[in-house]
Amino acid sequence: MTHGVDEVHKLKVLHDDEALQLFCKQAFKTNQPWKEYEQLSKYVVKYSGGLPLALKVLGSFLYGKTTKEWESAPKRLERESENEILDILKISFDGLRETEKKIFLDIACFYRGEDRDYVTKIIDYCDFDPVIGIRVLIDKSLIEISNGNRLRMHNLLQEMGQQIVKRQSPKEPGKRSRLWKEEDVHHVLTKNTRMVYPIFYDVEPTVIRNQTGNFQEAFAKHVEVFKKSIEKVHKWREALKEVANISGWELKEYRNESKFISDIVNPISSQIRVKSKILKKLVGIDSRLEELRFLMDKGPSADVRMIGICGMGGLGKTTLARVIYDLISHEFEGSSFLANVREKSEREGGVISFQRQLVSQLLKLTDNRIWNEDDSINILGSRLQHKKVLLVIDDVVDSKQLEYLAGKHGWYGSGSRIIITSRDEGLLKTNGVDEVHKPNGLNYNEALQLFNMKAFKTNQPLEERVQLSEHFVNYAGGIPLAIEVLGSFLNVRYVDQWRSTLERLQIDPPNKIMSILQISFDRLQDSEKKIFLDIACFFKGKNRDCVTKILEGCGFFPVIGIEVLIERSLLIVDDDNTLGMHDLLQELGQLIVTRQSPEEPGKRSRLWKEKEVRQVLIENTGGEVMEGIIVNAYFPENEVYLSASAKAFSQMTNLRLLKISNVQLPGGLEYLSNSLRLLDWHRYPLKSLPSNL
Repeated sequence: MTHGVDEVHKLKVLHDDEALQLFCKQAFKTNQPWKEYEQLSKYVVKYSGGLPLALKVLGSFLYGKTTKEWESAPKRLERESENEILDILKISFDGLRETEKKIFLDIACFYRGEDRDYVTKIIDYCDFDPVIGIRVLIDKSLIEISNGNRLRMHNLLQEMGQQIVKRQSPKEPGKRSRLWKEEDVHHVLTKNTRMVYPIFYDVEPTVIRNQTGNFQEAFAKHVEVFKKSIEKVHKWREALKEVANISGWELKEYRNESKFISDIVNPISSQIRVKSKILKKLVGIDSRLEELRFLMDKGPSADVRMIGICGMGGLGKTTLARVIYDLISHEFEGSSFLANVREKSEREGGVISFQRQLVSQLLKLTDNRIWNEDDSINILGSRLQHKKVLLVIDDVVDSKQLEYLAGKHGWYGSGSRIIITSRDEGLLKTNGVDEVHKPNGLNYNEALQLFNMKAFKTNQPLEERVQLSEHFVNYAGGIPLAIEVLGSFLNVRYVDQWRSTLERLQIDPPNKIMSILQISFDRLQDSEKKIFLDIACFFKGKNRDCVTKILEGCGFFPVIGIEVLIERSLLIVDDDNTLGMHDLLQELGQLIVTRQSPEEPGKRSRLWKEKEVRQVLIENTGGEVMEGIIVNAYFPENEVYLSASAKAFSQMTNLRLLKISNVQLPGGLEYLSNSLRLLDWHRYPLKSLPSNL
């Protein structure tokens, strides 16, 4: 309603008859189920909860399936929902802020059907803002409030929330953020992976211990359901008895429920490794931590795992590695964070200082025995094998650094974790990492929140600067470094200075951003640099195969060159085989070319702006450094773009690429470079090309 719409119509889910009809159209291509599938159809319809998307997906999936496959569908749905449904539903979840995500997951796992005021009171003690958070979830149709003030959630949304939690650690419930199933509680108690604090809310420990009342009724039903695996029920009984014997908090001992909640929160908070104030200020960090922890915890917990974090400069790789290190380093027998490996190795001419740090921090040995790089390999390789360690190696750029600092899996004791950050995915993969995590940039809401924190020191922008803020956020394209630099620069500046800064960005981007991005460019080979600049200036958004053919003619080896750019996070290729590049990286490439000759476009290697092409061709200022002129705009047939002299291209002896239109040549054309590999001259005015070709 904030944008002035007159009415909001909220669609309701289908009622049972409508839902069955839609399902049957997908599954049987008729309005009624086949008789032998009638009960199974009703089960699937009930499971879908009147949600058209779920009905269509499940009906289409079951169409043409055998009776046996139909009969297995209910069991499969109990175990895992169709990914297509949950993926669609998850789009709304992904757009939430971190606190809103936590509130949603709490409701999905614990509080569906509970009184809104009661849940608000509990969440308020968790340092969230439940009033706003629940309101946002209602606005986004993720929950509803019943007439009795109860929290309602579609069963598929609840299942999506629970799936998100399960994926945090599929095989080890103790590493998940929330537990709600008896078997998971039993697993945690028997494996002793977490501290357990029972809370007896409207139930006495003796009722749980003796399993009377509601517990007796519930277990009677379990016995019926799990006849063939009755041992599972026995384990649940024992787990609950064990919980009832642990000292916890009992509501009946309190007159005031607020005091009850307070007494729970305070001692537990003192036992938990609390996030630092810096961590709380890191926008979007929680979801990225969850993704990284998922990769780190894959497979048996005793395995040694090497995880790479890869992405373009300024994306927050080091920050993510530092946060995970600070959060979990206490779980290991030894830990070490090797910061700025690239920069320090270049300055010192090697990695000996880092090797000495490893020997000191992981083995607690004096570092005076390390005089060359091979000494460290022998010591680390032989003495770490029985030690569970956490090692972070930040900003690696070549294989030697990994050889001397990370070594092999066999160096480390069981359960060790090695995290390596790099801009080069190929380097990580060829050196034996188990997984490569490629974190995404911030989404729009996260980016805006970070910008506001830097520019206004609050989560909300000043009203008169809302549109300007959006322009800056769009310019930064989700790159945290760019957002922080711009927001910090604009803090306490007047609104006219904001407008001036926005205009200046198009001509002169901030050096701090560009210098970080240029590190990856500087490490490329010459042919790879040329490919990067050609794509940044001319070929972004073009088909990979077409560009490859053009660049092959230029002798740039684009098959391997483009692959290297992808590995170095300088280029992406989408599902349509189209070349893509982050806007800031494109701006970097164009800036590198512009700086070749800021005042004289004719002395640059590439031109793509109409104004500069016009100037160079009219004034005959293009020199031998010029390699490409491409203007993608075509002009109307009756419009003359410009008139060039016969000598306009005479000095451009190294010109490889030329694409222009409607350029007139009243005096003819004396010369075009023999190096041309792309010639696209729309409405070329002469009958023949120059004689030198």
